[in-house]
Amino acid sequence: MEYQINQEDDYSGLIFDSIFDEIMILNTNYEILDVNKTFCLKYGVSKEEAIGKKCYKLTHGLEKICKPPECKCPVEDVLKTGQFSESIHIHHINGEKMYVELLAYPIKTMDGKIKQIVKIGRDITERKKIEQEIKESEEKLNLILSNVNDSVIVISKDLKILYMNKKAEEEFGSHLIGNICYKVLMNRDKICEHCSFNKLINFYGDLRFEKEFIDPMTYEKKYFEYSCTPILYYDGQPAIIDIIRDITYKKNEERILIDSEKKYREAYNRANFYKDVFVHDINNIFQIIQSSMEFFSLYQKDSKIRETIDELISITIEQVRRGANLVSNVRKLSEIEETGSYITSIEVSEILKHTIQYIIKSFQGKNINIKVEPPNEKFYVKANDLLLDVFENIIINAIRHNDNQIIEIIIKISKEQKNGCEYLKLEFIDNGIGVPDNRKEKIFQRAEKTDRNSNGMGLGLSLVKKIIERYKGQIWVEDRLKGDYNKGSKFVILIEVTFPPIYNDIINVIM
Repeated sequence: MEYQINQEDDYSGLIFDSIFDEIMILNTNYEILDVNKTFCLKYGVSKEEAIGKKCYKLTHGLEKICKPPECKCPVEDVLKTGQFSESIHIHHINGEKMYVELLAYPIKTMDGKIKQIVKIGRDITERKKIEQEIKESEEKLNLILSNVNDSVIVISKDLKILYMNKKAEEEFGSHLIGNICYKVLMNRDKICEHCSFNKLINFYGDLRFEKEFIDPMTYEKKYFEYSCTPILYYDGQPAIIDIIRDITYKKNEERILIDSEKKYREAYNRANFYKDVFVHDINNIFQIIQSSMEFFSLYQKDSKIRETIDELISITIEQVRRGANLVSNVRKLSEIEETGSYITSIEVSEILKHTIQYIIKSFQGKNINIKVEPPNEKFYVKANDLLLDVFENIIINAIRHNDNQIIEIIIKISKEQKNGCEYLKLEFIDNGIGVPDNRKEKIFQRAEKTDRNSNGMGLGLSLVKKIIERYKGQIWVEDRLKGDYNKGSKFVILIEVTFPPIYNDIINVIM
């Protein structure tokens, strides 16, 4: 619709059509008398097509006056009450749902009768959608903030609390909104020394710090980690968001860890000190014993005291040997526990051969029969030089704890598959005093004594177990004859099989 404007024209029609809100003028029979251009564009009709139509027919496609819940009729309200102003939800004639802000007022005659009704409608559908999206976003944000484990607090420029999430209310108390933060959160009468509100607002940066706090209710010491971030506006004013995390548990754990590390270090240093003292002093004792032996030897030719001296020398030699073994075992056990040992390819039969030769020489006064099955066959396992100590300890224990005139030890060697790996199985079978069932586990513990009356196996077997565990192998003891421990023992060792050293080198290069 175009207008030709000149000085004689009335501008009311141009203004009427230029208004962005839809305008409809009706009579009291709901008939349209005039509409503006916005109305025509909204409903897809011309002014001529609209005039004379019933409003509810044209706008909503209804055959009668709009009634709730379909739509509330402004005309009817104006006729009854003289006015109408409301935001309503309507259905457009094309089926779309709309939100419209409606204003309707009457045009009266001189005698006060309603002649016409002006209806102004503003489409606020997009605004409602935005408001709904904002509401949903706020609900989601509140849901998230209500379920986080950190306290979230919004503080205004005048240091008043504007918002607290659920965790903050649980930690500091509810109904604190509107209160001064340092009074209700920190139990102070004046502003906190670390308060950096102005700094945060002016420089728009973040601030992180930790704060020690005494709980006013329980008087317990607590620690909190603060993360402060400024926001330009919250409810129309600058503010900061405080995210507060209770790190009391973390701080206590750190303190416990520091104390534990300190105690461990002190214990470690004491253990090393005692070990050094033990090794030093016992070696001194051995030196004295050695000197005594030399002194005794000078008087061996005196027949009167020769028998006594021989006995003393024999006892002294035994004590020296036992003491030397003790020192060696303590040293090896300490090294294994503290640093571990390298693992390589070791041939078992050769080590067994050297072990047996050494033991036969060391126990010349005993009738010992040691047999290896199969003899002279080579077997390679993942171990190291400490395997010699393993064999030595087991065989010596079999000799010491044996009351028979002829000590028999059979060493059976075979292979066994277990958990997808191939192991070498070594069975040391003796005819000694045996190990009762209630002691089969205890003999591998360090606390066992070498007291002959207790049938213990001493430090040696705890050393053996440590070494075998380093090889990722296993060791245990059984009865030689199942169910009768008095007939002797069977010590069983499993060590993983490997290739000879040259093949291991080749494999390592390929890998």
